[in-house]
Amino acid sequence: KEGHNWSLRVPFEFKYDLSDAEIFDQRVCAIDLGVNTDVTCCVMLSDGTIVARKTFNHAADKAEMYHQFNKIRKAQSQGATKVQRKWNRVNDINEELTRKIVRDIIDFAVMYSCTDIVCEFLDTKGKIKGSKKYRLKLWRKRDIYHHLVGQAHLWGMHVHQVCAWKTSQLAFDGSGFVQRGRYIVDDKGVSLGYSYSWVRFTTGKLYNADLNATYNIGARYFIREILKALGVTSGSVADDAEAGAADASNHRVRRANVLDLPGGSSRTLSDLINLNSALKDRQVLEALTGLTV
Repeated sequence: KEGHNWSLRVPFEFKYDLSDAEIFDQRVCAIDLGVNTDVTCCVMLSDGTIVARKTFNHAADKAEMYHQFNKIRKAQSQGATKVQRKWNRVNDINEELTRKIVRDIIDFAVMYSCTDIVCEFLDTKGKIKGSKKYRLKLWRKRDIYHHLVGQAHLWGMHVHQVCAWKTSQLAFDGSGFVQRGRYIVDDKGVSLGYSYSWVRFTTGKLYNADLNATYNIGARYFIREILKALGVTSGSVADDAEAGAADASNHRVRRANVLDLPGGSSRTLSDLINLNSALKDRQVLEALTGLTV
């Protein structure tokens, strides 16, 4: 019962047939959710090839939502206490915006026959500061994820999450940390006035910040799953030696010498490309798997 209306909800079971493609045959849709831009998507193959990319932004819906939110702020500043109907309007717009974002992601992934969707694990717990903090409060990132899981399963796609640390701070070409927005400065240290949507690599290259993040998101998923498929585990060699696991230690030493991969929160698209180059070597495969190719 909602107000004066009644609705009937009937539970039912549905069996999903999810994709069982091997990691090297998967086509992944990597997404980067944002506040200013709703979502940025790219389709990536296991060797790091970028097949397609696109940005979705429902500016009109967000403008209307922020307009209604400002009405609430104005009414409360004037002493109003009954603003529930205004809040219902904001929540309705926000929920519809969530559905539109999920629909855009699914349509884009289906168009390019993706088998998996990869996104960041976003956690914004704690006190939010800044003049635009209300935008983060209204950002329904977790609702988008839960809606996305349900819709993706209907189309047979898996949904995965990767660590969100440094996906936007590291350049996808492996050149290191980037400068972003107003922190992009000239030789004299004066800001060049770029928006938060732009980053500059140490090589001087300017690139879209959200696209840079999607490349790193997709690459982190492929690196993680490729290492799992090859039976290569992560961990400290020193810890394994102390535990007496000599074989595991030697196994990880071979991995460190041959692959030279950084930690999970520092991996970029260039690391995925280097990993695929190393795996093309027959001796590398034999060292990692113990099998004769």
